[in-house]
Amino acid sequence: MDISGNSNTITTQQSNSGGVGGHYMETTVIGNSNIMTNKQLDNGNKIMFATVNGNNNSVNALQQGSGQHYLDYKLTGNNNSATVNQNGSSQNKATIDLTNAGGPATLNLTQGGGMNFSIQQSCSIVGGCTTTVNQP
Repeated sequence: MDISGNSNTITTQQSNSGGVGGHYMETTVIGNSNIMTNKQLDNGNKIMFATVNGNNNSVNALQQGSGQHYLDYKLTGNNNSATVNQNGSSQNKATIDLTNAGGPATLNLTQGGGMNFSIQQSCSIVGGCTTTVNQP
């Protein structure tokens, strides 16, 4: 899914409560002050990619249920925030890249399961990035 513009609210959800299957989601957002929520629920492997370019964007991701979870998010701009929650009975893997040209960037990552992450942050101001990682 590709979205261009400002002040949009985007919500996507993939669910599979039946047999074994897989979820794949790729989202690109270009613009400012957008709110994006992506969810992959229930059975099956989950793969989620997102690229966000702009300022003051808020990104929320949830991968929940059985199967492996893989997430790769890249946010470029000022004052962007990401909240990522991966929980389930199998492996979690998250790669998150925050490139910040001026304002602060915020990341909250929660993983339960296999718990593996890579976080890349680039902030142009001292103390401009905040990262919280929870692994119960």
